[in-house]
Amino acid sequence: MQHGLTDKNGKELKGPASFKEFHRSFLDAFPDLKIEVADTVAAVDKLVARCVARGTHKGDGMGFKATGKRAEITGISIIRVKNGRIVEAWNNFDFLTLFQQLDRLKFID
Repeated sequence: MQHGLTDKNGKELKGPASFKEFHRSFLDAFPDLKIEVADTVAAVDKLVARCVARGTHKGDGMGFKATGKRAEITGISIIRVKNGRIVEAWNNFDFLTLFQQLDRLKFID
């Protein structure tokens, strides 16, 4: 189970296939995507990674046409491992900032 990431129907991702589909759609929208792992912490059966994702919205995706704008967001993922395999993940990425940078969300003054 992938908590915090959803498919195009708004349902939480479940299993490797749904994550691969999400990842592919994100790469379609941001083909030059670079993810920097800034920090990691490991304890017993969990691993935490703080990341910075950067890319240019060159492809149609994320629900709208390509904007050509650069974007940068931060996020944290926590994964639980059992028998050497990821069995669960919790993700918290700053999609609000992403949509603001792409001019897809504006606040009313």
